[in-house]
Amino acid sequence: MRWFLVPLAAGIGLGCAFVLTMLLYTGLAHWCPGGYTTASVCSTPWVNKFPFFFGGASASALGILLGTMAAPSHPRRVAWSLYASGAAVALIYARHELVWTSFTAVVVGMGVATLLHLTVGNEQFDTEA
Repeated sequence: MRWFLVPLAAGIGLGCAFVLTMLLYTGLAHWCPGGYTTASVCSTPWVNKFPFFFGGASASALGILLGTMAAPSHPRRVAWSLYASGAAVALIYARHELVWTSFTAVVVGMGVATLLHLTVGNEQFDTEA
């Protein structure tokens, strides 16, 4: 029964990252220089790109971390399968929308989260054969 929580936990991580990204975007948009505002939309690169790099990386990291923590067993396999499925979805999206920089941020975020979760101070992984 606990296996049903894995995709739910990953989805909650994605939702939290989405909210954080929108808050970051809104906060940065308030500091937009006057010459870069058109129709109440800021067109500076640091407002238009950074929040979405941060959002992609944090969404993938939270999805992997929360999904792996919810798994009742085989956390290494769950972490790597979440990584592979997330990378596949990001690749499909990047090919369709031509947003390769966001794809890079997502894959780097997923890789860092996977490696940190598998190597740093998690006794749950020490018992798996």
